[in-house]
Amino acid sequence: MLLCRQYLDLEKLRLGDRLIVDWNVKSMPGDALVPPLVLQPLLENAVYHGIEPSSEPGTVSINLFLSRGEVHAILKNPIFAKGRRHQSGNKMALDNVRERLALHFDAEASLESRITKESYEVHIRMPYRTQRIEVPVAAKDGARQAAKPKNGAHRLRATLRPRGVVGTEAAHG
Repeated sequence: MLLCRQYLDLEKLRLGDRLIVDWNVKSMPGDALVPPLVLQPLLENAVYHGIEPSSEPGTVSINLFLSRGEVHAILKNPIFAKGRRHQSGNKMALDNVRERLALHFDAEASLESRITKESYEVHIRMPYRTQRIEVPVAAKDGARQAAKPKNGAHRLRATLRPRGVVGTEAAHG
């Protein structure tokens, strides 16, 4: 959620009064886990297709809530006549989000999109989960080994030198 808020704050700086953001998260449990990069790409699309093409203000709404053991995320943005919109997208963000949802929740999650008279709407449903599934220690160790830099690069650390100059020096030990 923080990434989404930061992204929209940046877009608000760029678009000014043209971007109105309506967050409705009062009914969303603070401990609910939402996989990374599920909402943010959809918000990018909402700004690109729903706000940028118009010189008039538009609202991107984000409604997150818990209902019957499922977390719901409903994102809406305005739509415009053909002359006032960007080229149609290739639905890559929707496909990527569907794939992320399937990886995290298998068939328990869904993403639906629809066009109404005045808006484009995406509705995501996912199971309410409060803790991550633990990865076995052996799998974590294997991932750490694969990610470790070669040639001793993992032994370098940033140090603060006089007058605020940042450099690197070999770590001891």
